Amino acid sequence: MPVSHPGSATPQQQQCGPINTGTGSFDAARRKRERDRECQRRKRERDRRYTKCLEERIRELEGQLGTSPRPQKTTGPGQATAEECVIDGAWSVPTPSSQGRPDLTGRPAAAEERRDSRYRSQSLGSSVQQLSSPAENSDHASSDSVVVSLRVLEACLSAPQWARLPLHGLSLMSDPRHCIRGSGLAPFITRTRADAGLESLCPPTPKVIDILYAGSKNPLANLIVAGCSREPLLAPERLAISWTLYQYCRWLIWPSKESFENLPEHMHPTAMQLTVEHQWCIDLVAWPELRESMIRNQSWLDVDAAIGLFLCSLRMRGSFNTHFICRQNEGDLEINPEFYNRFTDPANWGLLENFWTVYPGLVEGLDPGLKIREKDLLASL
Repeated sequence: MPVSHPGSATPQQQQCGPINTGTGSFDAARRKRERDRECQRRKRERDRRYTKCLEERIRELEGQLGTSPRPQKTTGPGQATAEECVIDGAWSVPTPSSQGRPDLTGRPAAAEERRDSRYRSQSLGSSVQQLSSPAENSDHASSDSVVVSLRVLEACLSAPQWARLPLHGLSLMSDPRHCIRGSGLAPFITRTRADAGLESLCPPTPKVIDILYAGSKNPLANLIVAGCSREPLLAPERLAISWTLYQYCRWLIWPSKESFENLPEHMHPTAMQLTVEHQWCIDLVAWPELRESMIRNQSWLDVDAAIGLFLCSLRMRGSFNTHFICRQNEGDLEINPEFYNRFTDPANWGLLENFWTVYPGLVEGLDPGLKIREKDLLASL
């Protein structure tokens, strides 16, 4: 028989030793997980507070900009005014075209044209402010929070409303991770900004036949027809979307007070569109709430798939068998005024139920009345 010496552990005690040690390790791991969960909870709470404060600050600054007159700055000999200088960095404030522009400063017309030419000669890369990913630059970043560059915010608020261009990643459109829709827009913007003569080929009010069919002398209309022809759109929705897209792209390429006023009000960029870099196709979504939701979630969202389903699900109420074009006095085709008033009102648009099912997080906060069920769709036929 084995003899046990004083102070030595019995076999039973030796077996119990490792069991006690394992129990202690399990308790330590459990406490660590609890601490980690608590840290994550506090981090999410900080993110929410930070986002809320930032949104309140943006609204406050926008309110101040809308109610306070801009101070007049004096310049000495050889100095340019703030409006004549390109803002530090890549964000630039374009100058309105000379057509229909009142002379508010008293400067000679030639100086105005030189200033206009200088702004319009900005390259595509210099018209986009690149922002780093929030996940790379902030310990407080999450899917519910966004990081805004203070320089971008100040540059945006210092510009008139018509000159506040959305913060697009146009120069990154060749990246396969980006939305393939509209990939031809970046080179088109570069070409049209470099050629002043192309603006005259793209009038503020295009011909309806140019928007419906390609092959005209209007290069912007041809680009839009080529893009929309690949989407599964019904004829009324295709005309309405193409017309709105034309007005939006024309303002994006040649920003001016006139081109901005041609945009439907619901297509005006939101504060998040102006300060957070995003793919430009998000700006074509009709509802501002849905646009901001896509921007907030673009770190995980397949934007190309989401926009594709959005276009498949988009419907205009009461447009079936509608006379959406007409001919006035035996002249050119025109958009029916009643149809125009209908498609420029976002309340007349809706999304099929399938989009709400696939992207419940994106439509959170969206008016439930915009959901179109199958029975509602059949009833409208």
